[in-house]
Amino acid sequence: MSTSLFEILVVEDDEDARTTLRDLLEAEGHRVTLASSLREINALRSDDWSSFDVALLDRQFPEGTIDSSLPRIRLLAPHCALILLTAWCEHEGLLAALRGGVVDSLSKPLEPEALYACLQRLARLREAEQRAQASEQLASLGQMLVVLAHEGRNALNRTKIALELAKLTSHGDPDLPSVLESGLAGCRDLERLFADLRSQAGPLQLNLQPCDLYSVAREVWDDLETRRNGRTARLILEGASEARDCLADSFRLKQVFRNLFENTLDCSTDPVEIRVQCKAIAPEGKPSLWIAIRDNGPGFPPQIRRQAFKPFFTTRSEGLGLGLSITQRIVEAHGGWITLTNASPGAEVLILLPILGPNPSPSILDTPIAVGSNPISSDRVTSLYQ
Repeated sequence: MSTSLFEILVVEDDEDARTTLRDLLEAEGHRVTLASSLREINALRSDDWSSFDVALLDRQFPEGTIDSSLPRIRLLAPHCALILLTAWCEHEGLLAALRGGVVDSLSKPLEPEALYACLQRLARLREAEQRAQASEQLASLGQMLVVLAHEGRNALNRTKIALELAKLTSHGDPDLPSVLESGLAGCRDLERLFADLRSQAGPLQLNLQPCDLYSVAREVWDDLETRRNGRTARLILEGASEARDCLADSFRLKQVFRNLFENTLDCSTDPVEIRVQCKAIAPEGKPSLWIAIRDNGPGFPPQIRRQAFKPFFTTRSEGLGLGLSITQRIVEAHGGWITLTNASPGAEVLILLPILGPNPSPSILDTPIAVGSNPISSDRVTSLYQ
């Protein structure tokens, strides 16, 4: 199956067919809403349609066909992929439906394999469109990033030299050298980030080393101490101690955890709780870590979850909206996969990461895995950080 999960509206007047479609789709992890008549469809507003990625539309209803409603649906839901379900459709009728915005049609009685193949095509098309849009946006800022990286590195070098001199001349204060070293470590991280900006169009260069994910998460949490100052927030690390080690770039994974932790701190009200759980699994024989990062915040509205990984998409007045895009790029550079979903309560980020590092053939991205249920269970080890 595709790694993309959809919010799907099923419009079908036959109750048995409606129930069967719901069961088939939910078994694959999709979220399904049911409707049974043209009246229900015509009552939907733009805000209602914004929740759906795909609509499976029966063509024939007792009160008429869906054809006359298609222009209004297309106007209210330009992002939603419309798929026609029909037991019969003459050539002219199908052409009219295509002109009305239908992207595909499925014949009744519906074959599950045909349905899944259709959704996989939609997923591949949507991912290709998102990547094309991201490439255009990044290309438009490419020259600016090169200039920023060049000028920023010059300023950073001056800061680094000043810190080095201060470290060499610091006497009498036993705490000062460690403070200066922390500043130098930050400079080294910035140097690497500036190098990334200069080569943004190319693939990420990974420095793969044995990595303890929980150590990385704790380090990021400590780095965010100033940001957490005055707030009630805690990090909970759960899971077996042997199910958190992998071959990865710890610097890159720090970026992943920092982006996710900062998003939770920005979007949640106190008390904030972030729970990180890991479990070792082996889909299709590929040793992997299943990582769930859950918070107790407001969760992801469907329209935000659909666009969250797009570069420069943000709902906040400050920030560039690159955090989740960078996070996805890092995870995929490791040969992994990431998706957003909702817990109860809060938001949940699910990451599948190869234990032995990226393996281009075959990639874990091509591994069929049921993501409708979370395979993580909280067991054996729990660590809590205020």
